[in-house]
Amino acid sequence: MGPSCPSSSSSPSPSTCPVHLELPDQPSQTASIPHPQATKVEELWFEDGGVIIQAGLSLYRVSRGILAARSNVFKHMFQSCVVPRPIPCACPSSGSTSELAYDGLNTQTKQDVTEMVDGVPFLKLLDDERDVTEFLKAVFDSSYFEPDPCGKPSIAAVIGILRLSHKYDIGYLRKRALNYLNQGYPNTLARWDMHNRGELAVGYERVHDELLEAYIVIQLALETQADWLIPAAMYKCCTYPIENILALESAITQAGFNAPYFTAVTAATGISAAQQLCLTTWPKIRASYHTLYGHLRTSACTDWPRCQTRLSDKTAVYSRVASAWDTMNDPLDSLDSKYWSSLKRDLCRNCCMESTRFYEKWRKDLWAELPKLMGLKEWEVLNKMAEEQP
Repeated sequence: MGPSCPSSSSSPSPSTCPVHLELPDQPSQTASIPHPQATKVEELWFEDGGVIIQAGLSLYRVSRGILAARSNVFKHMFQSCVVPRPIPCACPSSGSTSELAYDGLNTQTKQDVTEMVDGVPFLKLLDDERDVTEFLKAVFDSSYFEPDPCGKPSIAAVIGILRLSHKYDIGYLRKRALNYLNQGYPNTLARWDMHNRGELAVGYERVHDELLEAYIVIQLALETQADWLIPAAMYKCCTYPIENILALESAITQAGFNAPYFTAVTAATGISAAQQLCLTTWPKIRASYHTLYGHLRTSACTDWPRCQTRLSDKTAVYSRVASAWDTMNDPLDSLDSKYWSSLKRDLCRNCCMESTRFYEKWRKDLWAELPKLMGLKEWEVLNKMAEEQP
């Protein structure tokens, strides 16, 4: 939801407002002043600021010019709302130029005038105040949200800044936020492997629950048109049991995140669009195991009785794991290094080499297939989107 620039309403006494904003006398400047319980955000309250913003119960007074320069949305917003500016004019009754007119505006045209508080335009944003605080800090404090790897922002900062920089069209902040998330949710298999081995540093403070964070990233990607983040985040979600995915919406609220933004529940199913996408993809990821467990054979075996016995044992073990409904499934890493070390010890050289080659090819094919499993465009298109982000 965007900001509101209402036309007019009655003005309570300034004494009811904890920040004690003074209202102008001109009828054309009558404003519905901030909620009586609204309070200043001191670090974002500048006495020379040209606009007062309210989000929730938080008040900000910041530079109107800087906002307009950074954001085309705010620029157009300010242009579309006529702001009364006092100019000297000759008063017909007295002939004096000491009195002020308001650019020809009067009570008949006051619906075209931005609400004014304390002599400056007043805007109410319908965004969550936590997001607005993070967003405005990034806009007005150049050291608050620096490009990676200069800082270690909280996940709350990344969420709020990404959402509102996308909504209000501030490209450089959107790109910074997305670059942070790209580290945790890579768009190539090589980077995914580096991330899993701990070789790819993540520059933001992560959510303790990795399933919850992955789900939040899916929501953010859907909201901000960053589709290239979805495959890795969705895959991470699909390695968890189905009942954990069904519990995600309540988990968001319990974790203190802004649930209204992350909840888009449909009346027909009672689940969110992101949950529906997870539940649709989950069985497809799980089914991918079935293409893996036929590869542990080779026509070039040099010790078939030995290898056949060992490979049958391994196949049976991993088939049971793959078919378990309540077990974490990670086909991209289902056969870990210990497994391959065991193969080298227990199998002939040819069987081990062929199994290894088959598995690596299978992993690459599965990674290439991930976007399609989720109803997205192919990786080539997604990666181009990531490279060309504004």
